[in-house]
Amino acid sequence: MLFVACGPGAADSDTASSSGDSPAPTTADDPTTTSDTTGPAPPPECESADPLVAAGFAVELPDWPADVSLPTFEFVVCDIDEVTAGAAGVTTKLTCDVAGAPRPVVVTIDAAPEGEVVWAAGQTVRLRHDDIDGDGFIKYLHMRPLDDEDDVLILALDWTDGDALEVWAAPLTIDIEFVCDPEMGAAQSLPTLLRFGLPGISDTLELVSGHRGVLGLGDGEQYVVDLAESSGNDLHPADRVHFLVRRTAAS
Repeated sequence: MLFVACGPGAADSDTASSSGDSPAPTTADDPTTTSDTTGPAPPPECESADPLVAAGFAVELPDWPADVSLPTFEFVVCDIDEVTAGAAGVTTKLTCDVAGAPRPVVVTIDAAPEGEVVWAAGQTVRLRHDDIDGDGFIKYLHMRPLDDEDDVLILALDWTDGDALEVWAAPLTIDIEFVCDPEMGAAQSLPTLLRFGLPGISDTLELVSGHRGVLGLGDGEQYVVDLAESSGNDLHPADRVHFLVRRTAAS
C-alpha cells in the first residue's frame, strides 16, 4: 500500500517512499472469513405440500337421544348396512350395539384414488370413535374386523397437544423424526416426518407433513395413508398430528 506524506515539508523528506512497496495484506480479522458449519439441508418436502392430501373423517349419530353417545375409549360391535363410494368420499352406514340397544352410525372418510375400500355391507366390525375437547382436542376413529385386533380397516387421528401417540395409534407404530429441524434448534413446532409401521407388513412408510403414500400388502390390497399435518419439537414431538389410514383394493 502506498503511503503519501501530506503536510509541510513533505516533498523534501528523505524518508518519503516512492518505491510503491506495500505491506502484505492480512485476513486475520477479515469479517468475510467463514467456516463451514452448515449441516444437511432439510428435504424439500419441508417446504411443500401435496395438494392431493385428503385426511378428512367424520362420525354422525343420527336420531340419537341427547343423553346417549358412543362410549369413550371403547369399541362397539357394528354390522355394516351400506357402503357408498364417490369421488369425494366413502360413507359407511352401520348399526351398532350401544349398551344393548341398536343405534345407527354413519362414518364418512375422504376417498383414496388408489382403490376402493375393502369392507362391504354384511360385514361385522368393531368401531371406536372419540371426540375429546380440553387443553387441546382429540378426534379419533378406528374400525377393524370383529375378530382381528391387528387388522386396520380405518385408523384416523386429528389432535393438538397430544400425548401417548403410541397408544392412540395402536396397532400402528409411529416413529417421529425432526428432519425439518435436524439441529433441534427451533423453539416452535416445525413439520416432522412420521414413519408408519402397519400390521401384517415388514416395510414402513415415511411421510413428511402434508404428504401421502401407499404400502402394498399383497393379495391385491394396500394401505393408503394421507398425512395432512404433523409438527413438533424436542419437548412436544407429537404436538400436532392429523392422518387417515384406510385399507383399499390395489387398482
